[in-house]
Amino acid sequence: MLTRLLRTYLRRYLRQVGVVVALLAAQTFGNLYLPNLNADIINFGVVKGNVHYIWTTGAFMLAIALALGVLSIVAVYYASQGGDGGRRGHTQRGLHPGAEVLGR
Repeated sequence: MLTRLLRTYLRRYLRQVGVVVALLAAQTFGNLYLPNLNADIINFGVVKGNVHYIWTTGAFMLAIALALGVLSIVAVYYASQGGDGGRRGHTQRGLHPGAEVLGR
């Protein structure tokens, strides 16, 4: 039953769901990559005294963090563009009650 409902109401939004999933996957990759860069700064920059490596890798980390913020905003925007949320068939009855309800 749930599968039938999902097919019925999500078919219209398949592209939007795909975009949101792709954006969330990119965010996940970025969030998991930042600690590796931090470890590289310690291992190859601080330990070896390579100040240039610290600055370049730190700038790259900052760029990734800013990109993650933009991806987050875009993902929320696309997720909010879902239209009626699949409630189209249900709200029409609530907004326009039938004669039997008004006649009581």
